[in-house]
Amino acid sequence: MSKIKVHLIWDFDAAIGQVNATYPYRFSFQPIRDELKNVQYILDKADEFNFRFSFAVTGFSAESTVYPFEIKDIIKDIYSKGHEIASHSWRHEWMPIMMPQQIIKSIQRSKFILEDCIGVPGVVVGFVPPHNRPMTWVQKGAYSLGDRGLYPFFKGGNIDYLVSVLKDSGYSWGRFVYTKPVERVFKQDVYTSLKRGVESVRGFSIVPLHYNGFDAKAIKVIEQGVQLKKDVFICGHPSGLSRNGEEAIRHFDTFVEFLSAKSDLIDVVPVNSRYS
Repeated sequence: MSKIKVHLIWDFDAAIGQVNATYPYRFSFQPIRDELKNVQYILDKADEFNFRFSFAVTGFSAESTVYPFEIKDIIKDIYSKGHEIASHSWRHEWMPIMMPQQIIKSIQRSKFILEDCIGVPGVVVGFVPPHNRPMTWVQKGAYSLGDRGLYPFFKGGNIDYLVSVLKDSGYSWGRFVYTKPVERVFKQDVYTSLKRGVESVRGFSIVPLHYNGFDAKAIKVIEQGVQLKKDVFICGHPSGLSRNGEEAIRHFDTFVEFLSAKSDLIDVVPVNSRYS
């Protein structure tokens, strides 16, 4: 029986991302420390089960600054263990409200500095937008008021624009979340239905997000993928392992053990393995 691929993409915000995603009255350094500790835990688990993941990392984390904002050694370690390094923008910006030149600079600078850190030009080919925004794709009739920056007033409020910039900047794939009108009408769960696979737009691959987390629902998604012979894309946050939710460490432990037990049916590999 042919195997399916499970792609686990980690949204690795790092210190700069957590600062930009946290309200001032909720800020604490402890979650930053926890996230870095959790990254090491994830790497150890990957080694234990011989899994390889994709880590979408904020580019600022590879700049020459100070710890914990600079984590070059951690980024190098992730790559040296066979995992993919993708871009999570430069500093975890809200892209729909950015001006075109800001978007271009963020996309290009993050790719450049991550590759410079790793020492391998052209190796960063994936992009994961912070906050999964924009969720508007005008050409497909998908709109989200939650983007705040609405197209055409803000070019960054349209997935199609980002695809063009990413492709021109040397990226091969991006993870984008959007809902078509028919899916809203019939309230289909696009995260767990697996009806959406990888889409090609002008030679650029749009990968889906089938589920965020590692709980029982995540396992159900994998079982559906095996049954339907469809590849599955799961999202996680290293910081989420420390919270009591669907990404909690107890769920992650059960999840990787489940994947290992199904190794005859599943390959756990990074997204860029599809293009190598």
